Amino acid sequence: MEKNKTGKYLKYAIGEIVLLIIGILIALQINNWNENRKERQVELKILKEMKLALNNDIRNLKINISSYNNVKRSLEIIIEQLPLEVPTNDSLQYAFRNSLFNNSVAPNIGAYETLKARGLNLISNDTLRMQIIDVYEISYKYYQDNAQDEFLSESFIQEYCATLFNNLDTYQNDDIMTMVPNNYKALQKDKLYHTIINTRMAQVRLALTDLGYDINVVEKLDKSIVEEIKRLEK
Repeated sequence: MEKNKTGKYLKYAIGEIVLLIIGILIALQINNWNENRKERQVELKILKEMKLALNNDIRNLKINISSYNNVKRSLEIIIEQLPLEVPTNDSLQYAFRNSLFNNSVAPNIGAYETLKARGLNLISNDTLRMQIIDVYEISYKYYQDNAQDEFLSESFIQEYCATLFNNLDTYQNDDIMTMVPNNYKALQKDKLYHTIINTRMAQVRLALTDLGYDINVVEKLDKSIVEEIKRLEK
């Protein structure tokens, strides 16, 4: 009799233990599910912030490309017309002014910095994570570190051109659209000025190449983020 009762109690105890273990496992699974859901909400929020930042970056990149193409056309006018035995004109004087334009892209990295602080593994899509790292750690960094490298320093160009033109100090004023040479014939024979113009052309071409590459990878990342946001919101 006692042995039979002991067997029943043992079976009951084992059953209780099994139920307890199952309960613990279910609780852990629910907790993991809740933690994962919270992480996905944070991931979604960061991706939406990053998308807004990338849209702004794309607009700025396009503006810069347009501006540098305009500078390139101005440099082409100078290179073509300066050697000719013709008087200076408004088109050439505008080109003199516009040839000195310089600009840079300052990407909005706030969302990426937030992601790095939370941990890059927060991005659950491995391919997207690598795409994000490529844009922010390689493409943006390369452009910032190299695209604005000066073959001739901007300060030197400004100082030297100040001796050649009578209104260089106002070339950034939109109300003054031209720069007039102090001595046009001397400017035509100035070898250093010709070197400056050719160097600026090389610099502008490099900037356009880098900007073109950047806008391509940024637009691809933006598209990938849009697709991932849709997936996470399902």
